[in-house]
Amino acid sequence: VWVDADAFTDTDEHQIVTGKIVPVEGTPMDFRTKKKVGRDIEADYLPLHIARGYDHNWVLNNDRKFAKVAEMSSNVSGITMEVYTDLPGVQIYTGNYIFAETGKGGVIYKQRQGMCFETQYYPDSVNHENFPSCICKKGETYCTKTAFKFMTKI
Repeated sequence: VWVDADAFTDTDEHQIVTGKIVPVEGTPMDFRTKKKVGRDIEADYLPLHIARGYDHNWVLNNDRKFAKVAEMSSNVSGITMEVYTDLPGVQIYTGNYIFAETGKGGVIYKQRQGMCFETQYYPDSVNHENFPSCICKKGETYCTKTAFKFMTKI
């Protein structure tokens, strides 16, 4: 996984956003250089303990311009997914609460056998003045763009 973000939004013990923006440097939240998502997921780091893995909003470096902000790939399948957006954040969730879900063809999915990239405004941004505003007032037009690009290596 690679994410173009120098920080993430902090949460309390109930995973409610505190309003604090935390630098990723020197933490398991640093995906500025591509790394295996499982490399640090069990690290002794409070935000990972609280969420049982990754379930956090990264503060993107895209300056609210449509750009590539994240990438995930598999050495096994050869599939790569790129994420492009003009939104200021991306929530990354690693299936921390999947314990025995039946999927397509009767396959049973277990904890961390899935991963989501959800482009967004920062969670609870209406209550934090230091976060980019998500409010669209009467008469304003709301327009945002997100794209997911999939590729395979043959």
